[in-house]
Amino acid sequence: MKDAIQTIKDRASWRTFKDIPIEPEKMDVLKRAVNGIKKGPFGAQVRMELVDIEAVDADKAVKLGTYGTIEGAKIFIAAAAEKKDKSLADVGYILEEVILLCASLGLGTCWMGVTYDKAGFSNAIALKENEDLIAVTPVGYAVEKRRMKDKAMRVFVKSDTRKPLNAIYFEGDFKHSKDNESSGRFSQALECVRVAPSASNQQPWRVLKEGNKFHFYLEFTSSYKFQFGQVIDIGIAMKHLELACNELGIKGKWEFAEPAVEHGDKKYYSTYAC
Repeated sequence: MKDAIQTIKDRASWRTFKDIPIEPEKMDVLKRAVNGIKKGPFGAQVRMELVDIEAVDADKAVKLGTYGTIEGAKIFIAAAAEKKDKSLADVGYILEEVILLCASLGLGTCWMGVTYDKAGFSNAIALKENEDLIAVTPVGYAVEKRRMKDKAMRVFVKSDTRKPLNAIYFEGDFKHSKDNESSGRFSQALECVRVAPSASNQQPWRVLKEGNKFHFYLEFTSSYKFQFGQVIDIGIAMKHLELACNELGIKGKWEFAEPAVEHGDKKYYSTYAC
């Protein structure tokens, strides 16, 4: 996508939306983006559907409004994946690109892995037996000023707090953390990884640079109740690195051979080889 780096930096979560319909031409772009089965880097098939809550009956529409955490949104994107190992990361990787597309169109979104009517959305997209519903996002025109409930939610999930790069990025081994000043031509790409959205803003990914390779690990945060969300997060972070490198003209590809690096209790997921 064009201007991926700036879009990644500018994009924020929104939970309150204007009562303004999305123009047909933008809806067409979204329909093309979500249409069909997408295969993630870990091999799971991901299916996304646009859900118009005004197209369902009134009682169901209230529940699909996600228990009061979202206000005013009429359109949602629901993402399901086949029941397969690491399918959560595949959803993070695939849905994040659509969320960034929405941002580039001037539309607000909000990653939701828990606070939505799972049964209602499962019915709305005709969830299949071999699928799990993984995440949902509202899509629409965000209000200019956040309501108090929205501000309180952002404080609760620490939306405006990010770890510094040297807390998540390492070179050679996990004893040597690095910051932007030492990351050279990869500085913008790594900044895009640093600002990636994550469940309760835990930033559970750890990136280890070894030569021309970036290894992604997951460091589970025991304090966060819904650890499955952290697996989604690593897919989001992977997508950010890939999009930024593409824009910078740095060619790379995903590999999955675990390196012989001492990593403690961190779980290896993937490698971006440049």
